[in-house]
Amino acid sequence: MKLSFLQSRNRAWLLCLTLGLGGCAAVRHTPAPFIPVADTAVIAPRTLAQGMQLTLDTGYARTLKPGSAWRRSGSIAQGEV
Repeated sequence: MKLSFLQSRNRAWLLCLTLGLGGCAAVRHTPAPFIPVADTAVIAPRTLAQGMQLTLDTGYARTLKPGSAWRRSGSIAQGEV
């Protein structure tokens, strides 16, 4: 049975979607009580002087660019967020 171009393309998209969603299932989610910073707190943003590479134990990696500004929004048991 020969598939038309449209049918082949639809199957390819379905395969990509299935694989993409399957990748999301590999991430473990753990609830963490969040304690927000008080509205009255004055918090200066932190700016990265140099780039930084972060890699999670799942293999996901992200590069934080130099000069990017970060502001503390609260904390969880593991530290500041």
